[in-house]
Amino acid sequence: MKKSELIKALAEKLGVTQVEAEKTLGAVSDVFRTALKDGKEVPLSFGKFKPTSTPARDVKLPGGAVKAVPASRGARFSLVKAGKEYLNS
Repeated sequence: MKKSELIKALAEKLGVTQVEAEKTLGAVSDVFRTALKDGKEVPLSFGKFKPTSTPARDVKLPGGAVKAVPASRGARFSLVKAGKEYLNS
């Protein structure tokens, strides 16, 4: 699904204009980003986003060279039981 398709579907579901739906989606995205950056999980009815972090490490490249990879942060999504049941039904 493309972002424009998501906005259109939200507008239809909520009974609002596409501009209002895009503002709503932007606000939800801001809340998600802020929560994840603060290290908090973001629960939804069908799954949850969890912040993750990867420590700095050295990796060995082909040829024997070693490269330092800096620490990084990211997010992972996992389905909850209800989400899995819905997809498998």
